[in-house]
Amino acid sequence: MVGEFGAAIDRVRIDALTGGTFLAKIDAEQYRDGERRAVTFDARPSDAIAVALRLDCPIQVSDDVLAEAGRSPEEFDVT
Repeated sequence: MVGEFGAAIDRVRIDALTGGTFLAKIDAEQYRDGERRAVTFDARPSDAIAVALRLDCPIQVSDDVLAEAGRSPEEFDVT
């Protein structure tokens, strides 16, 4: 879909947590008539993460989201 739109994905952002729901955005560049234009799409976090993994692009999580919903490494029992 993004390719048909003439765009390339730059990154995925998990940028908000509202009422227990995570919100995400996909940042892309659209090329049309020889010009580059920054475009941002709203997305479900699960879809945005799937796109990022498929296209090997960065996933960024805002500091506010991490502060509210993040877990410390000590909480995970990794043996």
